[in-house]
Amino acid sequence: MCKICDSPIGLEWTQKLQKGNITVAEMALKFKTTVAEVEDHNLNHEISVAVVPHVKFSEKIQDPDYLLDKVESILDRVERWLDLNVDDGDDPDPRTIDRGTKLVKEMRETIKLVYELQGKFNKGDTYHQQYIQIQGNYNQFVNNALEQMCPMCQQKVLEMMEEDE
Repeated sequence: MCKICDSPIGLEWTQKLQKGNITVAEMALKFKTTVAEVEDHNLNHEISVAVVPHVKFSEKIQDPDYLLDKVESILDRVERWLDLNVDDGDDPDPRTIDRGTKLVKEMRETIKLVYELQGKFNKGDTYHQQYIQIQGNYNQFVNNALEQMCPMCQQKVLEMMEEDE
């Protein structure tokens, strides 16, 4: 059984991979598989494409999974942007730190909003667990970003985050 073929976003991500918009490693991380499994999927599996009628945005947002996928996609982009701007070995530009801090704060607020909306759509415990997982991913992201900075920059970022709360 292939996690990518079985996923509702498998076709979209397979197309991104084939167009060169994402790497095999990114796809493996997204679907929690190995690089070898992604390569096998890409070489040997076919995902049948069903014609899907256009769905209005107002209907899409009724689905909590749609909201989570969008939030996760944004968080992935923020992480990549911050990695590109912080991992170059030099102390990051203060504007970069400020932008990164604001993006992280916005992500945190978005996660809270999605959680609140999901509470209205579905009272099940599953969504609470997903929120906790997203919050854990956010905390891990912040810790990883801070580890890449010098102590002085770490302090500045932490102070900015406290001011924005």
